[in-house]
Amino acid sequence: MREVIHDSQKTEATYYYSYWVVPKDSPYTSITDLKGKRACFPSTISTSGYIGPMARLIELGLLPEPPEGREVDPRAFFGQVLFAGGYSQCWEALKAGQVDVTVIAGDVPEKLYQEVLANTRVLERQGPLPSHVVVVSPALPEPLRSKVIDALMGLSAPEYRSLMRQFISGIFVGFQRTDAQTHLGTLREYVKRTHIAFSERIAP
Repeated sequence: MREVIHDSQKTEATYYYSYWVVPKDSPYTSITDLKGKRACFPSTISTSGYIGPMARLIELGLLPEPPEGREVDPRAFFGQVLFAGGYSQCWEALKAGQVDVTVIAGDVPEKLYQEVLANTRVLERQGPLPSHVVVVSPALPEPLRSKVIDALMGLSAPEYRSLMRQFISGIFVGFQRTDAQTHLGTLREYVKRTHIAFSERIAP
């Protein structure tokens, strides 16, 4: 469970959304208007900043689904693609007029999110995007396995919220038990659609 923002509403949830944004004075009113234009993405392995947005373009028919053995290529739609290393860097590029469109997500620091939305127009959104997960191996013997799970779930109690934030991140507030299909179903569809392989690499 994390503190995230759904559109303009701050909430606590296990999922969030990301948004394609252009400056308020941009002449582009639809994502389809951006063919051949300049786009900025935070990272090639970002779920909300790249994988989800690419899947959305395929869903809209603006990018072809790649053949087996090849990943989706944003350059099949955009004229120039920049991987800037983070959402704030992409926002700076958009403000400076270096790109025409970028992506912002509802799990970035609230100050950054509000600044971006106050100065842009949203053209599209994708999601729900799953928050981070903690997995416990089925090979972990009992009763240790149950004790580990119970200890993690116990961090969700209100009195342990500050510990939870220290344990994981400042926006994490607790755990919720689920299963892979329920929580990661959307992400699995995005990966299947885009053929993106999760691996560390240097962006071109």
